[in-house]
Amino acid sequence: MATESKSGGRPTLYIVDGHSQIYKAFYGIRALSTSKGVPTNAIYGFVQILHRLVESRRPDYMAIVFDTPAPCFRHELYPAYKANRQAQPEDLSAQIPWIKRILGEMRLGVLEQDGFEADDVIATLARAGRSQGFDVWIVTADKDLFQLVGPHVRVLRMEPDRELEIDAQGVREKMGVPPEQIPDLLGLVGDSSDNIPGVPKVGPKTGVALLERFPTVEEIYRNIDFIPNERLRGLLAPHAQTALLSKRLATVKDDLPLAVRLEDLKRRECNVAGLRAIYEELELRRLLERLNALQPAGAVEPPPPDAPAVAFAAVVVERRTDYRPIVTPDDLAAYVARIRPGQWLAIDTETSELDVMRASLVGLSLALEPHAAVYIPVGHQTLAAAQTPLAAVREILGPVLADPAVPKTGHNLKFDMKILARNGMRLEGIRFDTLLASYLLDPDRASHGLKVLGRDRLGIAMEEISELIGKGKKQISLADLEIERVFGYACCDADVSLQLQERLMPELEAKGMRRLMEEIEIPLLGILSRMEMAGVRIDREHLANVSREFNARLAGLAREIYDMAGTTFNIGSPRQVAQVLFERLGLKPRKQGKTGYSTDVVVLEQLSREGHPLPKKLLEYRMLDKLKTTYCDSLPTMVNPATGRIHTNYNQAVAATGRLSSSDPNLQNIPIRTPEGRLIRRGFLPLEDGHVLMAADYSQIELRVLAHFTRDASLVGAFQSGRDIHNLTASRIFGCPADEVGEEMRRVAKLINFGIIYGMSADRLARQLEISRTQARKFIDDYFAVYPGVRAWTHEIVSLAREQGFVTTLAGRRRAIADIQSRNHNLRQAAERVAVNTPIQGTAADLMKVAMIAVERRLRRMGGRAQMIMQVHDELIFDLPESEVQNVRTAVAEEMESAMALDVPLRVDVKIGRNWEEA
Repeated sequence: MATESKSGGRPTLYIVDGHSQIYKAFYGIRALSTSKGVPTNAIYGFVQILHRLVESRRPDYMAIVFDTPAPCFRHELYPAYKANRQAQPEDLSAQIPWIKRILGEMRLGVLEQDGFEADDVIATLARAGRSQGFDVWIVTADKDLFQLVGPHVRVLRMEPDRELEIDAQGVREKMGVPPEQIPDLLGLVGDSSDNIPGVPKVGPKTGVALLERFPTVEEIYRNIDFIPNERLRGLLAPHAQTALLSKRLATVKDDLPLAVRLEDLKRRECNVAGLRAIYEELELRRLLERLNALQPAGAVEPPPPDAPAVAFAAVVVERRTDYRPIVTPDDLAAYVARIRPGQWLAIDTETSELDVMRASLVGLSLALEPHAAVYIPVGHQTLAAAQTPLAAVREILGPVLADPAVPKTGHNLKFDMKILARNGMRLEGIRFDTLLASYLLDPDRASHGLKVLGRDRLGIAMEEISELIGKGKKQISLADLEIERVFGYACCDADVSLQLQERLMPELEAKGMRRLMEEIEIPLLGILSRMEMAGVRIDREHLANVSREFNARLAGLAREIYDMAGTTFNIGSPRQVAQVLFERLGLKPRKQGKTGYSTDVVVLEQLSREGHPLPKKLLEYRMLDKLKTTYCDSLPTMVNPATGRIHTNYNQAVAATGRLSSSDPNLQNIPIRTPEGRLIRRGFLPLEDGHVLMAADYSQIELRVLAHFTRDASLVGAFQSGRDIHNLTASRIFGCPADEVGEEMRRVAKLINFGIIYGMSADRLARQLEISRTQARKFIDDYFAVYPGVRAWTHEIVSLAREQGFVTTLAGRRRAIADIQSRNHNLRQAAERVAVNTPIQGTAADLMKVAMIAVERRLRRMGGRAQMIMQVHDELIFDLPESEVQNVRTAVAEEMESAMALDVPLRVDVKIGRNWEEA
């Protein structure tokens, strides 16, 4: 028997299904490689899982199990077993040796056995572990291993944001049968991923129903005459041997003679130095951070007595710093007296919650030099807390914060601007923002968080606030904590922001993006801050009426859907929709996901073109339901009770191309081309009575940027002469006079015009136009024949990206193209599309930002009450009194149309309305 776990209770054995997790990482993480082009996405994803597992679960015993290239006994039973499996991608094969090297340095047990599959080794280990008193966890994404679940044996799925534990009840909920019937179910329905045939035309729903009556495949065939459904009997009868063979192929063996004892799998101390060397060689910075998780603890055996000492990074920043709170006005005045014009000041605020329009100010931290900072508490709720009155902070510190001669830096200063403004203080003189700097330097980076940058750039492991108030989600406000527990954390934020500014500014300079930061991104901070604080006003009664109207339409659509399907089902359940489409109606499945056949938008659109009306009706239902729940029902709940308005957040550091995005709520996704979307937009009102909304929209901005970059004579000439570019393209492609171009011809031309910008393939164009791939290819070839300059430029920009590894916009925004040299054809093609699209979409984004800055300055010079309140892709929305319409309309159009000098004119359409839909 195994010894008791040091954490109490039964010891734990974690068995990791190696290839299952590696493939999941490889396909689940976008392209990742070293600066030399070595692919690392599977390495990173798989090893992250192991680090998380060790950190969160502290296994007592652990094994990683792999398949071997050798055939197994199932191939002898059925030569076509797994014959449909594609060859392992080259970029994945290249990573397997690295993964095994890492496992060696982790000192984890690695098992594989010729003649058998990893599933059989896992089953044998699980059986041995359970019989010897272990709690066994199988870490896998493979449903075949559900058959092993039982007392003291569970499956663990490691998802990106959670760990999903699956017991016997969970198996039944997912599969419809208990664990012991999984081989029988697979015997009936087969498994396309392993090429297990099953019984043709018997799907999961039918298989589950059969196994509810007869417990095994054998029992089903012994009692086949008692199955009342004649059609089902006809399906089953000829395939008894196939079903039994399929069950045998799906049944794992749990009695292998393994050359390892469970005691050999006891988790031991890893070789941190060895891991560090590999992670550094592969440039895996985040994995370097996670080495802390392997520090000896719990069940891990100590290193041998002669093992060298290993220095782990500190969990919190060491207190070799001058961090202190300021709790009196006199001390604050003494600190402020040290601040001089031209001296960098880093600032950070602490608030009671993350919603800045509802939060209260808890404190401010300031830093004038590295490794030194102060914290000014103003809103802690603890009893007898000594803190500086907010009024004194406004009087003493406020003038310095508002002084543009004192350059300010920080991280995500838009947030700080808003909370300070709500507390009577202006923040002027912002010259740097570490969030924006990190984004400009690496726009494809997964996270630009201050804690991550502190570790990656400075080697500082900063305190997490969760460590101060307990693990998990934030349970209490910072305002409820004692100042002594917060000031070090807060000071560290300001200190690290100052140190990052010193590190990142030279990098921006070296890459030619300092002007982009100082002249576009930083000025935009204040504009977005004011827009977000102004908010938008909605007509709640109108949206409630629209919601009721949509409800009635949804009920009618549901009845139509049930009539077409011949049964009722949960329209919101992808699994039940799939059963209706592919089992009941016999439509052909298009692609399979983790939980069954897909019914996503692409699949439903493909099925709609095949003639059956149900897929199209399902698309209509989903669209209407999304609009109802996302906007009609949700927007009224987001109205701030203090302002009576909705306050979105505009994100400068999300889209890799430089475009702004909107969140909480997303106001950029409300459709304009459908009647339903326009009905929702009618619910957006001017901020005050007597005001109107004005929408200023760039016309075909990305196509104009394309014309500028390519200098194609036909394209440039069309825009210079004011011709309809879609009509021109249609007349050239279809070979007819412009006045004979029909609506359908123009639609095709429009799709191709915009598709070229995004590198649309012939396959995708064929799907969208419902034509053959040959015809789609001809359309694209004809387009390039009409606009040869476009073809020449796309080849040129791809070659340039391949040569230098990045592309730039007209404003100097740079984006690395990581996979442009990849040996993987799909990754390389995707990278080429990014290389073409980024200069176009990125320049359009830069142009819009420049226009926003110019318009804002013009409106300030004019005075008046007009203000920018929304940005939606190529459109700006303003709130203004009716009396200012004429002057503001002229000013906005002039500034937007002259924002950037292109070889073609910019055109702006301006409209006025009593609500957003009218505008």
